[in-house]
Amino acid sequence: MAAWLWSWLENQLAVLMKTLPLGQQAAQRLTSQLLPLLQQAQQNATRINPEHYGSAAFGLSLACMAHERQYSRLFRS
Repeated sequence: MAAWLWSWLENQLAVLMKTLPLGQQAAQRLTSQLLPLLQQAQQNATRINPEHYGSAAFGLSLACMAHERQYSRLFRS
């Protein structure tokens, strides 16, 4: 889970660097500041009862379909 959360954060910061005038050093500072929150999120996630897990596959599919029809996109897919 820690690796997944790290990967998610890294991807979000990569998007920020491409869309905002945010340099690599600023993104690294943000990463350092957000690490305690990632650790807290991991701890909270491990306490969730597996019976309360859910899936967002349907919502993800709808979002992908809407993304396909956008006039302009930031990234090619």
